[in-house]
Amino acid sequence: MRKKDFKLYADECIEKDLVDHLREIHNLDIKSAIEGGLQGKPDNIILKRANETRRFLLTYNKKDFFINDKQFPFKGLFGIISLNFHKTDYPCHHLLWLSIHDKQSLIGKKFLVSHNDVSIRYKGEAGKEIKKILNMEDCLLCKLDDSR
Repeated sequence: MRKKDFKLYADECIEKDLVDHLREIHNLDIKSAIEGGLQGKPDNIILKRANETRRFLLTYNKKDFFINDKQFPFKGLFGIISLNFHKTDYPCHHLLWLSIHDKQSLIGKKFLVSHNDVSIRYKGEAGKEIKKILNMEDCLLCKLDDSR
């Protein structure tokens, strides 16, 4: 997947500095709930907009979006990327690592991005939940130059 095909929708908890950084420095296609006039709207409305526009929801809210499958089920989900690190320390190379993958392989999954790994949750073909953890230290793809 080319970066231009990797589209993000930032939840209102994602600060403008990170949105601008991803947009201007890393050339990622990112829109935000705040820019779209959805500040203060319920989480389900934010996710609905991300799904409708075929963008991966970017959020810090792992408790609701990554873990709560009853409120935010896999069915109809385009994708969720929950960031699990201090808001002032952005490991953008993990997002860039996701951006180089085939978009179809990412759709319908929930990702939890931390400094050392990326946890992935999704429903397999038989409807059974699958969980994987990718260690970033062992992954050559995550060693991308952040200036790209």
